[in-house]
Amino acid sequence: MNQKMFDENPKEATSNVGDAMYRDVNGDKVITSDDRTEIGNAEPDFYYGINNTFSYKNFDLGILIQGSYGGEILNIGKRYYENLEGNQNQLRTVLNRWKSEEDPGDGWMPRVRSTPTGQTSQVSSRWVEDGSYLRVNNITFGYSFSNRILSRVNIENLRIYLSAQNPILITKYSGFNPEVNTSENTVHAGSDHGVYPTSKSYSFGLNITF
Repeated sequence: MNQKMFDENPKEATSNVGDAMYRDVNGDKVITSDDRTEIGNAEPDFYYGINNTFSYKNFDLGILIQGSYGGEILNIGKRYYENLEGNQNQLRTVLNRWKSEEDPGDGWMPRVRSTPTGQTSQVSSRWVEDGSYLRVNNITFGYSFSNRILSRVNIENLRIYLSAQNPILITKYSGFNPEVNTSENTVHAGSDHGVYPTSKSYSFGLNITF
């Protein structure tokens, strides 16, 4: 943004060159609360899941996959991690911020401010992201020893296995976890205020029957 663009476009009363620009929804040439509009839908187009077990000779492989397609997430955490007001740590993306007319950055990240002016910190489509994801919840690979071997040591069944819980997540969402629901409140569905990532775990085990 430069001074000419700033002068020619609708703006909020306290904004300045380098602040985020907003669409003048109602066409009155100024940016106010009257320009608020719907910016996303938290409900996915559909959910899906796959749960199957494959066997070959003494080997078995179990896999559980689930996910959703469509639906938006309001990554409200970025309101704080990219607010450029100097009151907390920021994401690396702020390195591409607007610095001057000669160095406007990536055209997305606004200028540094000492106070929340220009409505740059207001909830907007800047923080709405695609919430689609595919998660592999569990993969378990096992091997069952044959009865011919086990009969020699008085064991009826012996199976060893290696299991991975939540090993893979595929998503374009930039937050920690696309499965968000602030305070488990349906009113805030799809709103991410800093939800924890889903933990991963790996285990090795034995199933023995004497």
